[in-house]
Amino acid sequence: MKFIKLSLLIVFLCNAVIFAAPKPNTIIVNAEDFQCHANWWQTSDSRALGRQMLQARGGEGDALAAVDIKSAGTYQLWTRAKDYVNNQPKTRRFLLVVDDVTVDIESGQHGQEGWKWEHVGQRELDAGTHVLGLRDSAKFYGRCDAVLLTTDTKLDPNTMKLAAFKRDLVTPLQMKLTYPDAQQQTVLQISKQGKTLATLQNKQTRLTFVQGQDQQGQLLVVRKTAVQVNGQWVESPVDSSAESVFVLYRPDAKVELGSFYPSWPGQSPVIQMQVDGKLYTTRGNNQNPFAAGQRTDFLPRAIESVNPQTVHVIYQSSQGKELVARWELAADESEAVVTFKLTAEQSGNFSIGFTAFTPWHRDAIAFNQLSPMVQFVRRDPYPVMTTSSCSPLPMAMVEPVSDAQSQLTYALIADPDHLSNNWPAARNARLGLSLLNRQSDVQPTVFGPILGFDDSSFEVGQHVVMTCRVLVQGGDWKAAQQYAMREIFEVSDYRKPVAASLSQAYLNMVDLMGSKQGGWSEKLMSFYNIESPATVTHASPLGIVEAALLTENQTFYKERALPTIAYTLSRPSAHFAATVPEDMHVYVNEKRITLTVPSAFYGAAYWQGLHDLLGRRNAWLDEMIFGKGIVSYANSYSTIPVWSELLANYRLHPDAKLLERIKTEADQFLKDEVYARRTDLQQIRHFYNISFYPYWWDLQDLYDLTGEKRYLDAAIEGANFTMAGQWAHPKPQQQSRTIHKGNTFSHAMPMWWLGDKRFRLGFPIADGAIVQKQVPGWQVNSSGLGFEQPTTLYATGKGDGLGMILMSAWAPNLLRLYGNTGNDLYRSYARNSIIGRFGNYPGYYVRGETDLYQSPDFPYDGPDVTSLYYHHVPPHAAFTMDYLVTQANVRSAGKIHFPWSRQQGYVWFTNRVYGQAPGRVFGQDGVSLALTRKPISIASPNVDYLLGKSSDATYVILMNQLHEALDVPVSVDVTAKQLAFGKAVEVLDHTGKVVSQTVL
Repeated sequence: MKFIKLSLLIVFLCNAVIFAAPKPNTIIVNAEDFQCHANWWQTSDSRALGRQMLQARGGEGDALAAVDIKSAGTYQLWTRAKDYVNNQPKTRRFLLVVDDVTVDIESGQHGQEGWKWEHVGQRELDAGTHVLGLRDSAKFYGRCDAVLLTTDTKLDPNTMKLAAFKRDLVTPLQMKLTYPDAQQQTVLQISKQGKTLATLQNKQTRLTFVQGQDQQGQLLVVRKTAVQVNGQWVESPVDSSAESVFVLYRPDAKVELGSFYPSWPGQSPVIQMQVDGKLYTTRGNNQNPFAAGQRTDFLPRAIESVNPQTVHVIYQSSQGKELVARWELAADESEAVVTFKLTAEQSGNFSIGFTAFTPWHRDAIAFNQLSPMVQFVRRDPYPVMTTSSCSPLPMAMVEPVSDAQSQLTYALIADPDHLSNNWPAARNARLGLSLLNRQSDVQPTVFGPILGFDDSSFEVGQHVVMTCRVLVQGGDWKAAQQYAMREIFEVSDYRKPVAASLSQAYLNMVDLMGSKQGGWSEKLMSFYNIESPATVTHASPLGIVEAALLTENQTFYKERALPTIAYTLSRPSAHFAATVPEDMHVYVNEKRITLTVPSAFYGAAYWQGLHDLLGRRNAWLDEMIFGKGIVSYANSYSTIPVWSELLANYRLHPDAKLLERIKTEADQFLKDEVYARRTDLQQIRHFYNISFYPYWWDLQDLYDLTGEKRYLDAAIEGANFTMAGQWAHPKPQQQSRTIHKGNTFSHAMPMWWLGDKRFRLGFPIADGAIVQKQVPGWQVNSSGLGFEQPTTLYATGKGDGLGMILMSAWAPNLLRLYGNTGNDLYRSYARNSIIGRFGNYPGYYVRGETDLYQSPDFPYDGPDVTSLYYHHVPPHAAFTMDYLVTQANVRSAGKIHFPWSRQQGYVWFTNRVYGQAPGRVFGQDGVSLALTRKPISIASPNVDYLLGKSSDATYVILMNQLHEALDVPVSVDVTAKQLAFGKAVEVLDHTGKVVSQTVL
């Protein structure tokens, strides 16, 4: 009987295997991730899966995406489309196309309000590459969020959870695109004689203009370049034979600025994509700047010497039209300033284009950059224009792969002297840049003025002028970038305090967090997230505990710090709500409202920091979190590498083997992330400071720990990406500027949430709340500020300016890098993002010239023109304190030092936190850090201060923010018991030397 039972069991098991249904295959593609958008526009939508969508705008061509299907089968086809019940429902239709064959059912006719998945057919698909298309069938602004293909006949994506969408989301394959209508670049042929026609030379650069000839034997002017590298002249292998100068013209050009890249209606080039031998033809998305107008090419036919530093190169078209380029090489500059001038022979819109250097294949490139969208060896699949306003550092740069000892880097740069002096805005760009030429090869190109802008309109006889700078620099991309920052854009330490010192601002932020106006929810134990109803967020829990300790505020500790600790011990995520909101549910779902002990969001750095800030007096905390050894890290809302969280484990329990593991992990990180040949072009919805470049913040921590220079070098690499995302223009002005013209300020932001109510402080804006006034130009200048992501930077181009941010959490890290390297450019970028920017929490987005947010009373009085994100107050305060302590450490060359932990895990809001243990001040140990208003305070906004307390002394650390010496009153509370009145007071300089004495 036993044998029979076993046999039956085996039979049933075999049958189960034979008849088991294969696991369904499901893939989801976000519409905005399609490789070719044709004439569909990418735009933001908070209810879309990726908060972006494609919207049809008429015109020809399908949006195309090549996807990899892992298994053959019958696939159900779904599209997620948007409709409007009360606004022409069922009219915004489009068709899904699979392998060049349309489905039978149009999308966009579900008739319900908002987004809905629609089943539009089924298709037998083999395993392999297939091409999806979106066709604008109705020509009436169809909206597509995503496409879903599944072999699961029972699946209804309308019932799917957000996590399921993320699991099945795929990124389309990047296929090579060709442009059949694009003419091949004419390569000029240099004659054998190579007669020198003119030479411009200074100590850094030599430009030699030689005689050449074209294929017909006609005279041409060819430019050769040599640069000084380590005291030797190095000839560039790149001459001007592959360059092109051209003019784009339209009688009445129109440009649309609804998305990050400008587009020109009706100007869509033919694009072809070849997949498995089949050719798919569509149209460019009319964002190709080379197709914006009728093109006329000009060739360099003659040259005239003007003076020892200047020549005029005369260009001619095949029709005999002339264009003159003035090449000027100043005595002390590495770059040439080039001004192109054309006389308009007819009225209309003109743009002069200059494609510089030579085309490079991706394999021949070590690095290329056009901030903010392109870094590493990333590149767009087709040409697009980044306007000078939308680029923090408007330069298209290429570092070729080089076998030579002397590396050269090439850059085409907007001339800052010809850019707008106003806050960058969509309409005030003077130039546009593309990293690609018209054949979609990497070759920097500049356009100016931008066709369709007001300044591109000319009458007969007027001069069309475009000025740029051409740089060939010895060294890698960082050397070229830093040269451009220092010498061309003249980035300098230009800021000074306005309404409050950083110390005063920090204390004001702590007061705000503890007040009724600070956005705290007692019930939910956190600060409200204004983007979602009745939702709270803890973005810097250690910053809250730090604030209680450093300000010695027991009430704050009881009412803010303790609930924060309880939150992190019980809530599953940084975001929480009592129920899932019906509106804006991106932050909270059912899983995120389920209590979890402890939170899975906060990683080892948080728990180690909390344990240390609490004085390691809670043995249960160490046992609960670290009792089983190494704590795994959490990076669901950031890009923290594993080794960074291992550092937290090491700080708590130092171990030689663990340090070796950290170094091994970090070395792999350097290879895979910092120095990798990354081709993963980022989307405009991605956060710049976590997605576009490596997480470098902790590399200095590892350098401090090990002293091994490769970690400092990698930090330098990362910091240069950070600086490339901070505005280097317009140049700060000392003269006064008028702000709030007409007693208004455009903010272009919505009404937010405070709890379950729509709210925006100070709205509607009362008469007199915003007053026209004059302020120093530097005070409201954008130079030094960064941005969140391209979508919020641009925000459809509406309003008076682009949306930069005041959350400069990178500032302390840049300042530390200055301390480690002595390179004052890092200090300038650090200071320009923080000094004189706020006297309290200033809000987040700033979209133009205003001083409203600089007032200490701004978060109480408003009007809120910068979006007061209450859950951002703790991280803003935390990075301010980190900057203060780092400033003391750097200025004293390390003689002032306080132990720290690290707050991280929430986007790029990462910084050191203090207060866990006593430190050292000029050789005196046992000094506890504090910042209070009593018994000692400094009223001057120009001087930052910190306090240190030991068993036998009180220390006042003063830091002047001006470049000149100051006499600063120090206020002392005469009732303070801890001060020894009548005793000697020593005054030390930044080296620790006693420079004077007095009596308290």
